[in-house]
Amino acid sequence: MSDPMKTFERWVQKSKEETPPSVDVRDAVLREIRLKNRDSVAPLVVFAAGSTVTAVLTAALSFSLLHAMTSPVGSVLAVLPSMVP
Repeated sequence: MSDPMKTFERWVQKSKEETPPSVDVRDAVLREIRLKNRDSVAPLVVFAAGSTVTAVLTAALSFSLLHAMTSPVGSVLAVLPSMVP
């Protein structure tokens, strides 16, 4: 097995030999990245929308049940004497 540092040194030497492109390729590269990532974002948007709808419905149901209760603290205090010996 070769030494990792020697492999790294070879990579460094090869990178020094490379020449940058003579034209500006940033726009083409960014366009390609955007096109490739467009398909991977759609499932995340659906998941985020579903999570948001679930959170809103849960909050609405919780607030409606909270107002329907007579006293949330009272129900806890009613159980307390049976727990204390």
